[in-house]
Amino acid sequence: SDLNEIVGSAKDYISFQTEKEELEKILNDSSVDEELKKMAELELVELQNKHDSNEKTNVTYSIC
Repeated sequence: SDLNEIVGSAKDYISFQTEKEELEKILNDSSVDEELKKMAELELVELQNKHDSNEKTNVTYSIC
């Protein structure tokens, strides 16, 4: 693998973790209204799907 790909993957993972934690905070905050929680939940699903897709791509790169 190219070093830039590895660095890019690391940055994506850190970004994923940060965004995921922020969305989970919103979902667990009892003072947040339901509409915002629904939006956060949808965003979390999209974020997880994107992350899963990136993980599959990274596995493919590491196998090649």
